[in-house]
Amino acid sequence: DLAEYVKEVGDYTYAPAPLLAKVKAIAVNKRTYCAYRDLGHNMWAVMTGQAFGPLQNDAFNRPKAADGQEYTWTIINADGRSIVEPKYTDVFGHPDQGFISLYCMQGGTSKCGLIDYTGRVLIPFKYDSYWSYRDGEITMKRFDRQLDILDATTYKVKRTEPVPDEGF
Repeated sequence: DLAEYVKEVGDYTYAPAPLLAKVKAIAVNKRTYCAYRDLGHNMWAVMTGQAFGPLQNDAFNRPKAADGQEYTWTIINADGRSIVEPKYTDVFGHPDQGFISLYCMQGGTSKCGLIDYTGRVLIPFKYDSYWSYRDGEITMKRFDRQLDILDATTYKVKRTEPVPDEGF
């Protein structure tokens, strides 16, 4: 019974049965996943790597890696199929906005981009971070402390602004 591998984290509550069915299907594909995040729209981010204990609902903290082992994230759908390569260092779902923010290492730097729930790249992986979504605009932080404000329909840059002093 896979229920013994589900660990509650903080006050977060969830119905494990649908997820466990997916984890069981993934295990058949000879992959090991040690943590997951519910991204919405029947999609889950799962962390690859050796499991050292219970499957964890990893809201923002990750399990400890084995000696020098790097954990990476992939995204699976309701059929247990991966929609992206398992190469991402972080992933967050934004189901109300219809996209997922992902981070990956490129040239020794972590870069952020956005994909939709089918895996199609909406905003290329060239940003420092996802900043916000408001009034039909997506704000992405650049590495030069500027913010690109993009139209949430066309994903084209509408304008660029400096990062506010109180910002990150």
